[in-house]
Amino acid sequence: MENIDFEVFAKKAAKIAMDKKAQAVSILDVRLLTEMTNFFVIATANSAAQINAVCGGIEDKFKEEGLQLVRREDRSSQNWRVIDYGGIIIHIMTEQSRQAYKLEDFWKNAKQIQFEEFKPILAQEQKIFAAKPKKSLSLRSLGEKVKVRGVAKRAVKKIKNLVKKTPTKKIKPAKKKRPRPLDRRVGAVSVVKRAVKKVKKAVKKTKKVIKNAKKK
Repeated sequence: MENIDFEVFAKKAAKIAMDKKAQAVSILDVRLLTEMTNFFVIATANSAAQINAVCGGIEDKFKEEGLQLVRREDRSSQNWRVIDYGGIIIHIMTEQSRQAYKLEDFWKNAKQIQFEEFKPILAQEQKIFAAKPKKSLSLRSLGEKVKVRGVAKRAVKKIKNLVKKTPTKKIKPAKKKRPRPLDRRVGAVSVVKRAVKKVKKAVKKTKKVIKNAKKK
């Protein structure tokens, strides 16, 4: 047992659990707290099927690498499975069981092991989830948008056709009256002035004739 690096296997177990979509995966270093084991790996699964998948993946991987299973508990349980490798004890639990038994609180003085080599995977997953639109576009709403666009286009086309077919009267510009030339107007005024002058002379001559006649 001393020749095996159980911390490396604990990180491998955590990686397998995350690959199987387990949640809240943690590794507790309990070497200074108990002689029972060196590390606990704790993960939350959503169903019995997921518990089986996570445990099966860990057991197959560790068997390939020559790590012997010491014991397996609660194989028939749908809420909690324990697989013990001596230096590592792995707990795969449902959320309800994990909240009920609170293993992290019981081993609250244990050191939390960070496995940074797996953090980029989690960060990448978070980016993928963040990139998803908050509101998905359903096929129905997409169809309605296409339908509305089609109706609008057809309506615009009809309006254009109606405008083309509507007869329009050509409005002729009003004829502007041409003013009489200035020379013509000046000529007419001079004629009137000469006529008035002649009339004045005739009146003056008549007045003289009348005056002479009175003297005789």
